[in-house]
Amino acid sequence: VEVMAIALADHRAHYLDYKGPLSDGRGEVSRVASGALEWIEASEALRQVRLLDGPLAGLASLHHVEGNHWSLGVKREC
Repeated sequence: VEVMAIALADHRAHYLDYKGPLSDGRGEVSRVASGALEWIEASEALRQVRLLDGPLAGLASLHHVEGNHWSLGVKREC
């Protein structure tokens, strides 16, 4: 699976454990998945991690396209 991604500002750390509404009626926050990861590469052009458990276990890669645009790919491992 590969999709385009846009870099956003970092979110506050308390959202890692928060579930509920956002202020000003902007929607809801909920956790989709969690688990452990292992960094493989962290350069200006590539961020790559191995997701060790959970529903997305496998290799996740963010390839820099241009500006704040990235291509996100996930290869699941069986």
